[in-house]
Amino acid sequence: MLSAIIITLIYHAYSVESGKLAWLETPYGNGKHAIEVTDGSFFISALASRSDGLLSCSLTEDKEKAMALLLNTNPMTIEIGEKGKMDMWKRCISKEVISPHFVKRNGIDGTGVPFTPEKTGDPAGHKLDLAIFPGTKWCGLDNVASSYNDLGKYKNTDMCCRDHDHCPYFLDHFAEKYHLRNPYPWTISHCDCDTGLFNCLKKINTTTSNEVGEMFFGLLNVKCIKFEQGQYCAKEHWSKLWCEETASGEKAVLHSFPYKWADDVVG
Repeated sequence: MLSAIIITLIYHAYSVESGKLAWLETPYGNGKHAIEVTDGSFFISALASRSDGLLSCSLTEDKEKAMALLLNTNPMTIEIGEKGKMDMWKRCISKEVISPHFVKRNGIDGTGVPFTPEKTGDPAGHKLDLAIFPGTKWCGLDNVASSYNDLGKYKNTDMCCRDHDHCPYFLDHFAEKYHLRNPYPWTISHCDCDTGLFNCLKKINTTTSNEVGEMFFGLLNVKCIKFEQGQYCAKEHWSKLWCEETASGEKAVLHSFPYKWADDVVG
């Protein structure tokens, strides 16, 4: 009975509301460390290194392992709040995704945007298909163009995809930039770039452009980024599982693309 009371008290000490977590770091070999984290409810088991950050991660509701960690004589504690805990879950889950595909980048006017536009000769962007859309060289998982002016049979549609592939503001799959971590196994672009692609394909209004548009804006739940003022992580724990210090300023924020292919051209 006494042990049950003690366990209950420990559980409430690491309550969901408080955002207080217990964690334990154990050497794993070859510069890697096993990390366990819990609040008494969820349990994270991760592998990380100081050179590469988070390598693998598993998130479960294993109460026995959670209690074993809380009752350990050497656990450390952190307080990261409810939002910090949710961010930790997302970081962990992103490492559970198997074989993320490399995908292509995308295009917008950088006027008034706080971050430096990026240029690349091999841009990455949203995954439209496992290959290039027939008759194009820019619409798909990768581009097969030999140069910027190299276009496929359906040139007008291909030009839309080419412009989108050169978006200067993007987040590669699982990458972190603009004070935001991309939790998806595909690249996310600025919302203006996605709007530009939407309108470009709509205005062409051919069988090919409509098929590409339906694939991108119909089948996929497109996410995009906008730059806004807010709080962001200024210093991560070396494992990249949680944030140790926060700051405020300009940052990228994820948004759902507000239109579907059935909608008309948007402003």
